[in-house]
Amino acid sequence: MLISNIDIKNFGAELLDKNISTAEFTSNKEWLKNAYKPLILSKENKYTSIRCSFVLKANNRQELEEQTSHFLKKMEECIIKFDDIEFYYNCTMQSKSNEYIGIDIRGNLETESIEVMFLSDYKYKPEITEVMNRITSKTINVAGNLETPCIVEITPTIDIIDSILEGLADDPIIIRNLKGSKTVILDGELQKVTVDGVNKYGDTDMWDFPSLQPGTNSLKFSRNNCDIKIKYKPRFI
Repeated sequence: MLISNIDIKNFGAELLDKNISTAEFTSNKEWLKNAYKPLILSKENKYTSIRCSFVLKANNRQELEEQTSHFLKKMEECIIKFDDIEFYYNCTMQSKSNEYIGIDIRGNLETESIEVMFLSDYKYKPEITEVMNRITSKTINVAGNLETPCIVEITPTIDIIDSILEGLADDPIIIRNLKGSKTVILDGELQKVTVDGVNKYGDTDMWDFPSLQPGTNSLKFSRNNCDIKIKYKPRFI
């Protein structure tokens, strides 16, 4: 098991049990007069709860206390990856409890039991990169069932006045003053636009940062002299 890409064995911990619930769901309905079914006004998916039970072992009580402290701190806000599941879970710690057990006579190690309840707002699969070099359109089929932010990297072969991207937001995204061989990064996850780490948001015209919808996404580009990469992680409820 990984906690923010760190193997829990580094803390002397072992996962004993896990329980992953289905995501909570709420809807707001109104049954209008003479209607044959209620009108759904809104619907919302909420958190998934994940309960994990661990045992943590150390050479002595001091080391056990330190390892337990580091382990719990690391889990306050984290990304969880179980060995037997492809998904990554974006989590915050909801509650925790730990209890000293004693000495494990088999290894003569001090032992602590730890139980943690996490709330996960979404889960996702490993990042996918779509490459679109010097073309003006492409269709991307996105797995999952939630909208996912994406990272768009645009590298023009020459200086160009502007480039217009369609299909990554409700309205076209316009980037101006692109320099040859300089990569513009539109980061839908961190919500920033940069070139060589420098803010370039002032040279963009957009209402929303780029994202992809589950299913078919038809993308269009106004220039065929740019190398484009789109990176995304399919999201699931």
